[in-house]
Amino acid sequence: MDLRVLRYFLKVVEEESISKAAEVLNLSQPTLSRQLMDLEGELKTKLFVRGNRKHRISLTDKGRILHRRANELISLASIAVNEINSDSSSVSGCIALGVTETPNLKFITDLMVKFKEKYPAIIFDLMSASHYEVREFLDKGILDFGVFFDPFDLPNFEHVQIPNRDVVGLIVKKDHELAYKEYAEEADVYKYPLIVHKERVVSKSLKGIFDNVKFENLNIVASYNQVNSAAACVESGLGVAIGVDKVCNMSDNGLVFVPFKPDVRRSLNIAWKPVLGRSQASELFIKELIVACK
Repeated sequence: MDLRVLRYFLKVVEEESISKAAEVLNLSQPTLSRQLMDLEGELKTKLFVRGNRKHRISLTDKGRILHRRANELISLASIAVNEINSDSSSVSGCIALGVTETPNLKFITDLMVKFKEKYPAIIFDLMSASHYEVREFLDKGILDFGVFFDPFDLPNFEHVQIPNRDVVGLIVKKDHELAYKEYAEEADVYKYPLIVHKERVVSKSLKGIFDNVKFENLNIVASYNQVNSAAACVESGLGVAIGVDKVCNMSDNGLVFVPFKPDVRRSLNIAWKPVLGRSQASELFIKELIVACK
């Protein structure tokens, strides 16, 4: 499979039009159409569904699979070229990190600043993704490092734990009865309609927060990937959300953070896959991480 044709395919998906993509790629439309037909022939499947309105196209189910994998292949190819062409006498290249929403991301970004001062040619690529996506991309080599919350249950990865921890509690409206309390308790997660992170719905557990909670007895009204979505749901009165303090500016949205009691704090781990032939930039960044997290 030709990477050049995959790039053509990705551009067509981005533009939602073969004619627009051909214009951007500086190709004739018949040439681009032929390349795509050859790709479909090679894969023995239809990748596109052509719409009626202004020749707008969309992807078939197989096309969506190729779109996801093509992005991964192009990313890996770019990483390989950068690492091969990097000058061994001066540290350069790209370090890709998969991150999650946390107020303690600043610990990592501060470390990036110090690392950049030592090695000016380094470029950082941050990807916001779920726990499962970060793990998958780290395993495939698309990411060099990933940020994970405790409990850290990935035995095939090496990691360090950063010294700062997130405070966990409930995000509520400022006129909610919990807003006038100093803390929320385990009983409160049963009492109110609950908005939880999508990963909690997948795992069907509040492990690490309240280990003995029976998830099936909770009134889950919504799940989220980004805390801003959860905050919007709370602001509208849909329920209360389990989240961490200081991830977003809650006061501007009329929201209040109420910590749990007993105190619940989540530690952050920065992980990497133990592999041979790691880039010089990644090796040096690991050393910086280990020193910073002592």
